[in-house]
Amino acid sequence: TVTLTDVNEAPTSIVFTATAVDSQAKAGALVGSLSTVDEDTDDSFTYTIVTAPSNVFYVAGRQVLVGTALADLSPGAVVTMNVTTTDDGGLAFTQSVSTVVIRSRNSILAALAITTGVLAVAAAFAAAFYVKSTSTAATAAS
Repeated sequence: TVTLTDVNEAPTSIVFTATAVDSQAKAGALVGSLSTVDEDTDDSFTYTIVTAPSNVFYVAGRQVLVGTALADLSPGAVVTMNVTTTDDGGLAFTQSVSTVVIRSRNSILAALAITTGVLAVAAAFAAAFYVKSTSTAATAAS
């Protein structure tokens, strides 16, 4: 008689669903979710993350959320996280995952609105200057 006993295998990979995070995201906003690849389909997992710089993201259950330090990053910055997943049996696997900080469309629109406002003021100033200078020239010619 041969008896087979299933043993706990360690996780083999981590999947992170996010490739980008909005630079205007508020603390606590959802960035993405984590899942684990493991031969043991009935395992449950806990996650820890370490980011550089610290406090950019944090983990709650399977969700990666925006931390307090995201506001310090510029659009285009790549944030790398070392994610560790640990299964019910205490076996762990660590993998590095990344996401890019992007400028939100709303912040681009806000910047365009500011630019448009500045241009409108500049145009009004130029028009007033033109009217004044042509009035002065017309008075001098008479």
